[in-house]
Order: sequence, then structure tokens, then C-alpha cells
Amino acid sequence: MSICPQDQILLTLMKLRLGLRNADLAYRFGISATTVSKVINRCIPILSSRLSFLIRWPSRETVKRNLPKLFRKKFANCRVIIDCSEIFTERPYNLETRAKTWSNYKHHHTFKVLIGITPYGTISFLSKCWGGRISDKEITRRSKFYDKIEPLDLVMADRGFTISEELAVKEATLVMPPFVAGRKQLPGKIVSDARRISALRIHVERAIERLKNFQVLSQTLPIALAPMASDIVVICGALTNFLPKLIKK
Repeated sequence: MSICPQDQILLTLMKLRLGLRNADLAYRFGISATTVSKVINRCIPILSSRLSFLIRWPSRETVKRNLPKLFRKKFANCRVIIDCSEIFTERPYNLETRAKTWSNYKHHHTFKVLIGITPYGTISFLSKCWGGRISDKEITRRSKFYDKIEPLDLVMADRGFTISEELAVKEATLVMPPFVAGRKQLPGKIVSDARRISALRIHVERAIERLKNFQVLSQTLPIALAPMASDIVVICGALTNFLPKLIKK
């Protein structure tokens, strides 16, 4: 290739962070669009492999040592906050893949990824990308998330994660905002608990926002990049872990 290794990495990171078109990158680096595609296809799996160590599931002792004050009183055993994020993708050619990627929630073809963050905001778990049709409960099971959970762990999630029984098997606890449908008035304690949980859960949404600052994930992912969607998410997630903590002590 008529481009040095350092520039190959730079080009790939510019693709991910800025979401630039291949023709734009070809002009900037003085190479052909075909060469740009070859560089990206080669570098993304390599970068994913080299950077994946930055997404680590910390020990319980590490989490407790860095636990922010906001968690200490009511949620001292919180190990992880989880949520799912969807990434738009172009309409697949294959009919079966088209059905699997269709998201009724987004009304678009998407990839779905399960994201877990520590109470201090570091990404500690990333599933591979699944078709947007998969439920939150199913992606949690298939991603082997439960293998990470230990007795007495507390997992914070949104209402869509009906996984309390699965966590109970691991002697862990699920914490989520209470269901309010059909209830005209709620006791004050339930309201205050719901507000407290929502105020802490919002940090996983902030982590996802950091991830989506990589424009390749906030735009519609081209078909050419779809086979590397999981690797792309790993690279972006690993690099966001270099940022300052989301939640100060």
C-alpha cells in the first residue's frame, strides 16, 4: 500500500471519529478510494484486537474502592449499570438478515449492543452486535453477561430488562425504576427511590453518548462496514475509557 502504517491508523481513526466518506479520506491522504477501503478493512480488526484489553471487568474490590458517594448509602453493592444501544445500518440484501436487523423500536434496520459501565462510568462490558430485533432480555443472556456476576452483586438497569430471576440464580439483585402503569398515585418513598435510581442510571446514557460521539456510530453504518460492527464498537468503547471519569468521587 502507498501509505505508511502510522497514516493507516490515523485514516482508520478519522473514519471512526469523524465519519468521513472514503472519497474524502482518499483526497486527504492522496490515495485511491479503493486503497482507503483496504486500509479500513485491514486496520479495524487489528485495532479491535489490540485495544480490547481496555474494556475490563474490574474486581469487586476495585469497584468499591472507587465507588462514588452517590452510590454508597443505598447502592453500595452496585457492580454495573447496563443498557442497550442501537446503531442504524443500511438495509441488508439478505432477507433473513433484513428481518433480524429490523428494530420495531427505532423503525429502522439496526444493530443492538449491550453496554455495562461501572458506577464511576468506565465501560466494563460490551456485547457483540446483534440484530436490532433481539430483546434486551435475550441479548443479556446470549452475551454471557451473567458469567461476570458474583453473589451479592447489584445490577442497575432500565425497566426493559426483566432479568431479576436470572440474577437471583447468581444470588445477585436487580435494581430498576418501579413500574407506574395503571397507578394513579404512588407513595412518596417509591417516587423518591425512582428519582434516585433514574439519577444514577442516567450515567450509562452519558457513556453511550460518549460512544456515539464517534460519528461512525451515530450515522447509518454502511453495508461494507456491517461485518465489522462489533470490532468498531470495541475500538470506540476502548478509546472512550481514556476520558475522565463520568462520576467524580
